[in-house]
Amino acid sequence: MTRQKLSTPCPICHELDLWMHADVREIPYIGEHTQISLECDSCGWRQTDFIPPDASDPVCITLQIATPDHLTARVVRGSSSTIQIPELDLEVLPGSHNPGTITNVEGLLSRFLDTVHILKRDLEGGHRDSDIKVLSHIEDRLQEIISLERSTSDPLKIELLDPTGHSSIAHPDAIQRALTDAEIELLVQAIRIDLSKYTS
Repeated sequence: MTRQKLSTPCPICHELDLWMHADVREIPYIGEHTQISLECDSCGWRQTDFIPPDASDPVCITLQIATPDHLTARVVRGSSSTIQIPELDLEVLPGSHNPGTITNVEGLLSRFLDTVHILKRDLEGGHRDSDIKVLSHIEDRLQEIISLERSTSDPLKIELLDPTGHSSIAHPDAIQRALTDAEIELLVQAIRIDLSKYTS
């Protein structure tokens, strides 16, 4: 692992105390990637990304979660990647609080489920019955898929949209396609909007 002091300020506290760590590692079922982490010694801000050895094009990776085997598929999510579950209208945008991660499909779904639990708890007692009903439906569907013990005829689809091409899902059923120019512009714009909160 290498560690290098950067001359650019931290995007959060603006102190010149930003370091970059680089580590080349073999990710099971995925292959060799370089893990790049930026870290500020002053405020503790940290951002991680995973970069494949070969240049990658903007990509959308889709996996229908229909069998227990799909839940164990290894996922590399680049820090610029947007995660979507279209059937439940769920989306996680990239940004400073969503660094690159290595997990599996079950891990991604569990993070969505944890967030739904928090939102539902915050709404309880506030007479937001219609919102709680929607969240309960999402909660039930996520739990149903996470607990999948056999194939289902009612799968959920998970999508990773990555303008840098750093993301991947290691499963033969995963489908890749190139992102359109319009999709790339929307994704890049979302990143700019998120970072503007920290650089203004």
